[in-house]
Amino acid sequence: MHSDVKLRVRLAKLFGCPISEVGDRVPAWELPYWQAEYSREPWGFSALDYLTGKLAHQLIAATGRLQPGTTIADLCCQDPFECGELSEEEYAQLDGDEQIAYSRRLVARTKQVLS
Repeated sequence: MHSDVKLRVRLAKLFGCPISEVGDRVPAWELPYWQAEYSREPWGFSALDYLTGKLAHQLIAATGRLQPGTTIADLCCQDPFECGELSEEEYAQLDGDEQIAYSRRLVARTKQVLS
């Protein structure tokens, strides 16, 4: 469910509509095609984040300070849904199940930080 929620948030931003309307605009059978397209050629924040991570990786490697096993993904930011950084407006656009999943993620991250 989580990757589907992330894709619906991205599509809502792309279409300029509430997340709840994505299901009316994109039938469920199309979602895997949208996910494949996004994986092949990301847009928005994720694309910029990847390019920034790639540049950082190259710069650190050029200085000779890149630790073995460090990947581009290690240098990228995380998705706002995963980080718990959705705005109040974005949170309000999630349906009930998505809000519960998001809240549980926040609680788990808080417990992780406090332990």
